[in-house]
Amino acid sequence: MKKQKIFLVFNTAAFGDVLLCNSLCQNIRINFPEAKIIFITDKPFVDVAKYQEAVDEVISYDKKGMHKGIKGMFKFIKTFPYKHPYCAFITYKNERNFVISLFLMTKNIITPKKLYDANVQLAHTLLLNKLNGITVKNLPIKYNVPEGLLNQTKSIINIHEKYIVLCALSKNPEKDMPLETAIELINKINSTPFKTVFVGAGNKAENFAKGLQKAGCIFENFVNKTSIPELGAVLRESACLISVDTGTMHLGCAVGCPVIALFYRTNTIPIWAPNPELYNAKVISEDFSAENIFKSAMTVVKGGNNE
Repeated sequence: MKKQKIFLVFNTAAFGDVLLCNSLCQNIRINFPEAKIIFITDKPFVDVAKYQEAVDEVISYDKKGMHKGIKGMFKFIKTFPYKHPYCAFITYKNERNFVISLFLMTKNIITPKKLYDANVQLAHTLLLNKLNGITVKNLPIKYNVPEGLLNQTKSIINIHEKYIVLCALSKNPEKDMPLETAIELINKINSTPFKTVFVGAGNKAENFAKGLQKAGCIFENFVNKTSIPELGAVLRESACLISVDTGTMHLGCAVGCPVIALFYRTNTIPIWAPNPELYNAKVISEDFSAENIFKSAMTVVKGGNNE
């Protein structure tokens, strides 16, 4: 009996980075349909990898906990269930993940030659091309929200039938939407049949939501109220996502939600912006007025006058 090929995909970076590996995973499946695809990611993002198209199993690398440091790395290697895998893909030239692959006695270890200065999704996908010159296709990333999760989420959080999701914050203040813009934008959305759902995580998002409330904005506050799969369910059923450059933006694309992507830092557009040939996405790189963002959203909304 022919031994099943084991493929390892390493991405222990962050939310959006993990999602952007999915085109690579899909291409592995197309070229090696009988293979088993194992995704190794940091503990907080296991659910980001778990529901991706073509991913068979996710293994957590708890880099801030039980796998921290050299001792933790060797603990991970010792307990890793798959020895002698066929191929490992190391994203972002991660030396630790490369060493792990060596100790697992991986037959083929594929790494990027340099840090990415072009579209990250495509760069990840092209790693497969290094394995025997395999032809690849840049495919839309796909996150399969578990069935029934939206109804479960609705039972926890008040959600309207027609709503637009707003994600105004990232980890980098330079990429964030100003509070004044968000206030005006929410008021414009609320003048339509759509309601506004505000999403985010952490104290920064909580304080931003308080600022919106203080200004008299009416919106559903989902800050710190959803898991990543639940957020995926909310986005999948939304009319549109308006988001700054962050992981939520990529999740919206992955569940098939129309996306208005706001790039306040325009130099990152070639690297992180969603490709409009793959997604129902519009990138805004200038005129960040609430009026322009609102008009752009109204052109793509599901359930709006454009349908």
